[in-house]
Amino acid sequence: MKGIILAGGKGTRLHPLTRHTNKHLLPVGREPMIYNPVKNLVACGVDEILVVTSSLHMGEIVACLGSGAEFGADFTYKVQEEARGIADALRLGRRFAGDESVFVLLGDNIFDTPLTHFTANYRELQKERGARVMLVEVDDPTSFGVAALDETKVVEIQEALGADVMMCLDECTPYPATLQQTRDSLDLTMKWAKQCAKAKTNPEQALFGIVQGGTYLDLRRQAVEQIVPVGFDGYALGGVSVGEPKEIMYAITDEIAPLLPSDRPRYLMGVGMPADIVYAVSCGIDLFDCVIPTRSARHGLLFTNSEKIVIKNARWREDNHPIDETCDCYTCRNYSRAYLRHLYMAGEILAMVLNTIHNIRHYMRLMEQIRAAIRESRFAAFKKDFTNKK
Repeated sequence: MKGIILAGGKGTRLHPLTRHTNKHLLPVGREPMIYNPVKNLVACGVDEILVVTSSLHMGEIVACLGSGAEFGADFTYKVQEEARGIADALRLGRRFAGDESVFVLLGDNIFDTPLTHFTANYRELQKERGARVMLVEVDDPTSFGVAALDETKVVEIQEALGADVMMCLDECTPYPATLQQTRDSLDLTMKWAKQCAKAKTNPEQALFGIVQGGTYLDLRRQAVEQIVPVGFDGYALGGVSVGEPKEIMYAITDEIAPLLPSDRPRYLMGVGMPADIVYAVSCGIDLFDCVIPTRSARHGLLFTNSEKIVIKNARWREDNHPIDETCDCYTCRNYSRAYLRHLYMAGEILAMVLNTIHNIRHYMRLMEQIRAAIRESRFAAFKKDFTNKK
C-alpha cells in the first residue's frame, strides 16, 4: 500500500496567515500541520508517500519534509499546476500508485486517534479490494461536505466515458463475514442494481448485474433469483477471490455460474490464475479480469506453458533461451532469459515492459486455446491435459 497526501489549495479561509505560506505548514501544537498525516501513514506501515501541492509552495513543502528519511519514509513530490480539486490531484498520483492500493489523506486533516484500525480492516477484511472511506458523524451535517453513494451517477459516469461494459454499483462482501453481515450487504447490492438498471439510457452499452452473497450458497442462489428478472445485458459473479480458500471459490463458481442465463455473458470478477480460469470456463464462465499478469510481470514472475519463472533467480543468469520456446510474443522472439534477468536486477523499467508483454500474450494465447477447444468440442480433454501439466 502506498500513501498520497494532498497539500494543495490556496488556504484563503486562513488569510492573512496563508498569504505567504502553505496552510499545511502552519503549526498545530509543536509541529507543522502536515506532520500529522505523514506520521499516521508511517504508523500504518505506509512508507512510500506522494505529496501533491502547488508550484507556488512546492519549495516550502520539500524544505519542510525533505526526502522522508526523518520519518522512516520515502517521499515523492508532484506539482498540481492549477487548483482543480481533489479528483485532479489524485489523477496526478496514478503513475505513482500503479496497481497498488493507496491510502489518501488531506494534508490539513488532523487525527487525534490512530488510523491503524482502518488499514488493518482494509487489508484483512477487504483484502485491499474496493474502497474504505473514513467519515465522522457530526450533529449538523449541513455545515460540512456530505459523502453520498449515488447509484444513478455511477451509470451516468460510465456512459459518459463510453464504456462498452458497465457495472452496477455493488458492495463486495469481505471474507470472513457473518450471515447477517452478508445478508445486509446483499440487500444493499440488490437495491443499487435495480436503481442502476433504471438509470441506463444508452442501449449500445452493456450493463452487467453483480451476484453477491459471500460464501453462503443459499444467499448466492437468492441473489440470482432476484437479479435475473431485472434484465441485465450480462451477469457478474462478484465477491470471490477475496481471501477465502480456493475450494470455496471453486464451489461457488461451480454452483452459481450454471444458474445464470446461458444467453448472456457470465463474468467472474477478480479471478486470474491460469488454472482458475480453465476451471471457471468449465463451469460456464465467459469473461475474466485480473491484475495478475501485469503485477506478476513487474515483480519478475513470468508464466509459461510448463512452469512459472522467477526471473531474478540465479539459474537464469546465463540462460540464452527465450522465456517460453512456444511463445510468439515480441519478448520471446527477441530476448533471452539471461538478458531479462540482467534488466530486472539492474532495476531497468524495460524489464517490466518486456515481462508484461510476455505475460499478457501468454494469457491471450491461453484464451485462444480455450476458445478453439470449445469450438472443436474437446474442452474436457483440454482441461484434463492442462490440469495434468500444472
